[in-house]
Amino acid sequence: MASTPTTRNGFEKIGPGEQNNGWGGPNGLNRVLDLVDAAIDGVTTISASGATTLTSTQYVANTARPRILNVTAVGPATITIPSVEKWYIVRAATVNVTITTGGATTATIIAGDIALVFCDGAAVRKVQSNDFGGAQLTNLADPTSAQSAATKAYADALAFAALDGDLPGQTGNAGNFLGTDGTVAAWGPALPHPIRKTANYTASDKDRIEADTTGGAFTITLPASPAEGDYVQVWDGGATDVLNGWATNKVTIARNSSSINGLSQDVECNTKGAALTFEYLNSTWRVRIGA
Repeated sequence: MASTPTTRNGFEKIGPGEQNNGWGGPNGLNRVLDLVDAAIDGVTTISASGATTLTSTQYVANTARPRILNVTAVGPATITIPSVEKWYIVRAATVNVTITTGGATTATIIAGDIALVFCDGAAVRKVQSNDFGGAQLTNLADPTSAQSAATKAYADALAFAALDGDLPGQTGNAGNFLGTDGTVAAWGPALPHPIRKTANYTASDKDRIEADTTGGAFTITLPASPAEGDYVQVWDGGATDVLNGWATNKVTIARNSSSINGLSQDVECNTKGAALTFEYLNSTWRVRIGA
């Protein structure tokens, strides 16, 4: 009876009368033992980018039999393995590596990772756990490293994609901050830095003004031709434990042709430590306490 191969690794099952008196020779038992040794701990190194099909020649050394696939390609690589039950340890040294039999289910190992994959004869799957048993992740990379920064950017992009419709898009919003009104998230400008004024000044939209009247009273003039939602914040920049700020020298908020709270009057501020916000709503400057 002729020799036959094993199903998964192509070891020679020597038939009666085959390899007669040659069990210890180069084509006998020693050859089978060498192939078993390669299957258990052997390494196939794949340096070619693109598609590579592993060889599965029976009875002799081949590239599909070794347990470890060391992929050192410099471009994305797709490795086709035989359609038999088998598992591999795969190292993706520098690029993403896809392991397939040519079927619909494949396993992808990301660049820099080492993973265990198994084939059921058709589908290829990466071995990974979804249950960490309550254990915490330890010995993680420095969060400021380039790799971690890239991982964060990738995770951020996934989050925005997964929450499309709930989170606004990022394009065109450089420098803005994400906020919410309790129902809808939206981008808005960063809060401007305060500016310190000690003399007459005409404000611009979104100015945040420390009005220090220590040297004498002066006037803050609100913006001309304001738009709905414009605002200006003003607070006492001269009040201390020993100085009374606006209580000694007032600051006047000039309406600049627009009304304030519907009235054609300026606002005189003479309270120590006060802070006011003027927001243009419904064709008038609305005043609220606090900045």
